[in-house]
Amino acid sequence: MYKRVDAGTDVAKIGAWDASRNDSVLSKGWGKAYDQTLEDDAAEGHLFLIHTGADCGGPIDVYVDAEVPDAVRNAARLLDGEFLIRVPTGRLVVGGVEDYRSAKPRITGENSIVSIPSGDYRLRCYVGETDEESGPSLSEVEARAISAEDRAYYHGLGRRDNWRAVFIALPILLFPALWPWLGWKIALAVMLGVLVPWSHWLDRRWKRQPVDERWKRINQALQDALLASQSPMFILELHHVTETAGLKGGSVRV
Repeated sequence: MYKRVDAGTDVAKIGAWDASRNDSVLSKGWGKAYDQTLEDDAAEGHLFLIHTGADCGGPIDVYVDAEVPDAVRNAARLLDGEFLIRVPTGRLVVGGVEDYRSAKPRITGENSIVSIPSGDYRLRCYVGETDEESGPSLSEVEARAISAEDRAYYHGLGRRDNWRAVFIALPILLFPALWPWLGWKIALAVMLGVLVPWSHWLDRRWKRQPVDERWKRINQALQDALLASQSPMFILELHHVTETAGLKGGSVRV
């Protein structure tokens, strides 16, 4: 089984854990005690923890009871060690560790969950050796993913949103127009007095416009194509095990 997950982190930590771990919420999401808890949970096999060294984001490929293809493996670097990961519910979350044991996940969602048979797994981790400049450009991805008619429609609505920003900014022109006559303080007060209600009114009017299903469909197709075109940031290879003797959880640093 294979699944690609779009993952990222703002705390320089990527992880994999069973969804049930979020039922046991940590009181704090920072500090030495928190870091030690992460390492302790990783050692027990409840969390596989990757210290990325920096905030990052990108695709993570997950292979379950399947070998990583030669072409993929040859373009990646295997990190030392085999690790225990426990997945009692069969719902493996892959994403930023800021959402681990969190009551309000911020960076993961349903798309971050890989459904696998429940149980214990032996995990190996690869780091993708990627060259960001070698991949296809955005225009090339668009040309492959959507038709010329859809591209014109998609970017046409984008230009409409740009005009929204222009309309919101119109009251700012009052300031230079009124300054010579009323002074900068009064001109600034008048400009702000008009700008705030104007922007709120325009924003509400924009939001009342009907949802464009075609635009949403095109946008989703583009996001899917962009994700598929990227080389993996990390690769997780999991194999179901019935005997865990000699197998321990843990963490790695990149």
